[in-house]
Amino acid sequence: STDSGSYSIVVAKSGAQLSHTKIINLTVYVVLRIEIESSQTWVESTDSCKVHLVCRAPEDQSVSYTWSGYKNESGAELHFTLSPADGDVTLNCTAVGRFENGTKTTRVKCSPNKTPPGTNTNQ
Repeated sequence: STDSGSYSIVVAKSGAQLSHTKIINLTVYVVLRIEIESSQTWVESTDSCKVHLVCRAPEDQSVSYTWSGYKNESGAELHFTLSPADGDVTLNCTAVGRFENGTKTTRVKCSPNKTPPGTNTNQ
């Protein structure tokens, strides 16, 4: 950011010959707009869902990603298995660059994807 840099503060008392200077280094971070794409597949043999999440910061590709919450991992993509008994789980994706960062939260729930035979799902 153009506001980042070194700033000096000078404190001087009127009529006095003493003054004090303090240098402050300021780094201004840009808040990234983060998107999370989520997909899941029901696996009937294990009665669970395979979950795939992708975290993206469209403004800048030179960021690193970390996941926290239900799973703690590094990287833009997250794969894990979730069962209906786990209920709603919360995941946070944080993207950090040199002068920008941002966090987005999503909730994931595994629901059985069973369609009774002969049921029309195209309504």
